[in-house]
Amino acid sequence: IANSPLQESSSSPWGKLTSSSHIRSVVWPFLRMWIRRIPSSNLQRHLSGSLSVEFIAKLYQRHSTALKQFQQAIGSTVDPRNPEELKRLLRHRTVTGFADFERYFDPVRYLLDNDPEFSYHQECFRQIIIDSASEGNRLVGIRATLGGHWRSPDEFQKAVLAAVIGILRGEKAVGYRTLG
Repeated sequence: IANSPLQESSSSPWGKLTSSSHIRSVVWPFLRMWIRRIPSSNLQRHLSGSLSVEFIAKLYQRHSTALKQFQQAIGSTVDPRNPEELKRLLRHRTVTGFADFERYFDPVRYLLDNDPEFSYHQECFRQIIIDSASEGNRLVGIRATLGGHWRSPDEFQKAVLAAVIGILRGEKAVGYRTLG
């Protein structure tokens, strides 16, 4: 494009600024630094898929009922209290349909399905906020089905309340750096 600011030309005042060596040595490093410093957003964190296997393993260490149900359902001796075993289980799955895809969420689902006090719900939502803040996210949206297994509207309401409490506790833990 003749006479445009982007044309590399010695007669143009933009010539040196748009040279490829200048872009590589000055402009791109500046842009990288600037992009890393601007706040980011993650508006679709999934409850089951956003938690680390280390965090999930810690919850299983305290929850024997969920541990037994997980092992029965998976049909395996995989110990979900061990993060390395969880990683191997999830890594070596072949997804051939929706049911196989959903199995990736089983480790968290068995914890939450066996959470009559909704304390694990709170911990999971809290952890997502903490993880999001550590990743530099300033705006977080959490997507959760909260299970279709609720036997009553009261239980569903308790699950939602637990989620809100967990999010607020997470926000407090990170100094309100995210808007969960």
